[in-house]
Amino acid sequence: MNNKLRPLPGHANTIFAEFEHDVLKNRLTDWADKNGCGIKWGDGEDDLLAYGSFVEIIDRQVVPESTYDWYVRWSRGEDIPIEVEGPFLETEDGQSIHWRDLPKELQPDPNAEPKFVWIEWDNPICIIVDNRRDLELPHDRPVLCVNLEDPRSTDFILSAVQMAKAAKDQELRRNGFSF
Repeated sequence: MNNKLRPLPGHANTIFAEFEHDVLKNRLTDWADKNGCGIKWGDGEDDLLAYGSFVEIIDRQVVPESTYDWYVRWSRGEDIPIEVEGPFLETEDGQSIHWRDLPKELQPDPNAEPKFVWIEWDNPICIIVDNRRDLELPHDRPVLCVNLEDPRSTDFILSAVQMAKAAKDQELRRNGFSF
């Protein structure tokens, strides 16, 4: 394991993705690699609720119905029954690890003053890649609904991801982060 760690401020370099579309998956992976971002691939559990990101790309036919329901309720400001543990750190090779999984000599002193500023999850851009019109949309974030059957959809989604990343970077600079 590399000893150089950096915080994940507001998950500024993380894309959350839970969909089944090979062309989009491959192009998104290429985009993330070229732009220094990681992708947290949802696995049909409660990942949409548990991982912060600057953009979420979801297919509501793949995300469990109860998870999407909690997600919409959370976007309305309701409490939801999920516990998220943190903080996580990222190694130079892009692996996310919980601080308790570090070797003892690298674990932060619990009595020391915080050395990082952690930005709370804000409202990432949500890109919905299904054709369902029967489900409520999130309330507190920009939402794009894209039909993957349109041949222009992948380019459109990648442009939206680029804009979301630029907006997140601008927000971080306003909050005193430099990179």
